Amino acid sequence: MLAGLLVHGSVWLDPHPLFLLIDLISKSFRMGGFFAISGFLAARAMTRFGVKRWLRVRLIQLGTPALFGWSVLSPLMWLIAVLHAGSRAPNLLLFDWNHLWFLYGLLLYSGVVAATSRSVRVHRWCAKAAAYLIAAPHHARIALLAGALVSAVTLSSIGLAMRAMLPLAYAAAFNQFELIAAYLPMFLLGYATASSIAIRDRVLAVKGVWLVLSLLIVACVATTVAQYWLPHAVAGAIEAKVRLVGATLGPPFAFVAVMRSALSITRVGRFTRSLPDASYTIYLLHVPALSISNAVLVRSPLPQLVIFALSVVASGVACYLFHLYVVRRVGTLALLLNGRVAAPRPPGSVATA
Repeated sequence: MLAGLLVHGSVWLDPHPLFLLIDLISKSFRMGGFFAISGFLAARAMTRFGVKRWLRVRLIQLGTPALFGWSVLSPLMWLIAVLHAGSRAPNLLLFDWNHLWFLYGLLLYSGVVAATSRSVRVHRWCAKAAAYLIAAPHHARIALLAGALVSAVTLSSIGLAMRAMLPLAYAAAFNQFELIAAYLPMFLLGYATASSIAIRDRVLAVKGVWLVLSLLIVACVATTVAQYWLPHAVAGAIEAKVRLVGATLGPPFAFVAVMRSALSITRVGRFTRSLPDASYTIYLLHVPALSISNAVLVRSPLPQLVIFALSVVASGVACYLFHLYVVRRVGTLALLLNGRVAAPRPPGSVATA
């Protein structure tokens, strides 16, 4: 969630190799891994609270910030673009889901798993899949690669169909449809990993994780360098292929790496706990904050990287402090920005992940 600051920190700045590299690495690991982790936590929460209660809370936690972002934050960003960005502003729609498209994806995934949680046929398929994973250690690696292949085919086919059927402005605004469809296997991977200790152990024991991730990072760096040494058409074709491979192959292996690290954590400090507590607020508000910062600083004589650093740090700190001292104390804002319906916690308390 917090890495979105780096991804969107150059929203209206001129192209730079660092910005391209950040975007390539983010597309290769971040959102796909995020959905896998979300699937894991969703399965744990469903087991703990029951399907109906979990889905009811889920609709509020995801739906309320999604609607707030569409109805309030999107027009705000459109207005900032019109007033300050000029020709640098992208082709924005007045009402768009912008950076909050993942909330709609999670809503869809939640409906899918809730609707199929009591299906006998689905349970039979799950039992067969579990038996396959447990049968041999290398089956987990095959399953990860198969999930990546399904994501790649889905990403390519839906992307081509949307660009063929929709006007250019809408195809650009809603190209996240293809990501939502392509990352469903990642959500289901996390969900399945949480459903059985045996499956979890098999998935987390997959070998070659760091080799795959390292090769993808090297490919991202090489692609960035290629933009300045190869003809534009050739470099563009290479970039498109690296993006496709990274977006589909990186997330399952990134998920394994993150889960291994999570299981090794024995103690979490107070400040570290406060970051995930504030991450929802930061993610919702960081793009409007970065838009304002970029729009104000882009006309200054400061170098691009300095503007980028100032925007990222100032926006991140401002959103974090706003959550800490305002959102956690105002029930309405806690609902709109975090989907929390309970009374806000006292200022001195800290949420647990």
